[in-house]
Amino acid sequence: MNASAVLSFGPPLLSIVQLLCAVPLGVVVAMKCGGTGRRVLPLAWVSLGIAMMLLVVGFSPAIASALDRDEMGFLGRSAVRTVLALAIVTPWLVPIASRWRVETPPVAWVAGVLLATLPPLSFALRLTETLSAEAASHLDTGRLAKARAALVGLVAIGSWRLVGSSAPVVALGAVERSILAAEAETARPLGPNAGPSSVMQRAFRLAQIGREDDAAAMLEPVARVNREAALLLASVDRDRERWSESERGYRRVLTSAGPLDAATLAMTYDGLIDALRFSGRGPDAIDVTRDAARAVPRHAGHFAMQRGRLELDAGRPLAAMNSLSSALKLDPSLGPQVAPLIRQVKVRTPACLLQRSSP
Repeated sequence: MNASAVLSFGPPLLSIVQLLCAVPLGVVVAMKCGGTGRRVLPLAWVSLGIAMMLLVVGFSPAIASALDRDEMGFLGRSAVRTVLALAIVTPWLVPIASRWRVETPPVAWVAGVLLATLPPLSFALRLTETLSAEAASHLDTGRLAKARAALVGLVAIGSWRLVGSSAPVVALGAVERSILAAEAETARPLGPNAGPSSVMQRAFRLAQIGREDDAAAMLEPVARVNREAALLLASVDRDRERWSESERGYRRVLTSAGPLDAATLAMTYDGLIDALRFSGRGPDAIDVTRDAARAVPRHAGHFAMQRGRLELDAGRPLAAMNSLSSALKLDPSLGPQVAPLIRQVKVRTPACLLQRSSP
C-alpha cells in the first residue's frame, strides 16, 4: 500500500544503526578489492558512493512498495536493509581499506556478517516494541496522525506484533481511512451559530490529524467558560509541547467547580503528570501521582505504575521497583505495561539490591 512506501531502511534511527553496523563488513569487502581498488582513483570511489546513496534514497519508495507487494516479513526486510547499507558504505571505504595488504581470513567475513545483521536485528526488535506501544497509545486517545507515523515505522520494519487486535498494515489502512474522513469533515466550514459542542468536535478532529495549532485557536475562546473545552485545550497544548500552558489548563480543570467523573478525573491527572514530567519537574509529577491515587482509587494501580516510571527516570530503581510491584498488586491487568519497566529496572540495578523489592 502507498502509505508504507517509505525509506526501505525504516525509521531514521534504525537507518543510522544499520549503516554503522555495515562498516566492518564493508571494510572486509573493500580489502578484498585489492589491486582493483588501488588502480581506480579515490575520487571515482567517492562518486560511486554518492551515486549509491542517491539511488537508494531515490528508489526507496519503489523498494518499499515491492517489499509490501511480496509481503516481505521482518527477517526479509532486515536482509534487504543490510544489503543496501553495505552497498552504500563500501565505496567510501575502498580507497583506504584496499591499500591494506592484509589477508582477510574467513573469520573476518563471519564477524563482519554477524555485526552487520545481529545488532540491527536486536535494535529493530526493541524499536518494534516501542513503536507498537506508541501506536496503541495514540489510537486509544484518537491521535490519528501520530498513530500513522508509528504504524508506518512498524510496517517498514516488517513488524508482526499486533497493534490492538490488528496487524500493523491493517491498522495503518484503517487509520488512513479515518484521516481522510477527518480531513473531509474539517474542510467543511462551521456555521456562524455553532455551539460549544460543535466547536469542540471540530477542534478534536483537527487535533486528530495533526493540526493542533488550528485546534487550539478554535478552543481558546470556548475554554474560558467551558470545562470540557479547557480539558481538550490542555490536551492539545500537551501535544504541542507547551508544557506550562498545558499544566495550567489541567490544574484549572481540577480546581473548577462541580464534580468530575472518575474517567475524566483520571485523564486530567494523567495529562498533568505528563506535562510536569516532560517539563523536567519529575518530583512534582511524583507528588501528583499520589494525589491522583487518592482522588481516583479505582485507578490507583495505574498511578502507581506512573510513579514507578517517574522514579526510574529519576534514577531511583529501588523506589521504582516498589511502585511497580504495588501497581501489579493493585491491578494485575497492568502486567503487559509494567513488565517492560521492571526489565529496565533490573537491567540498571545490581541483582543483590533488588532481592527485597522484586515482585
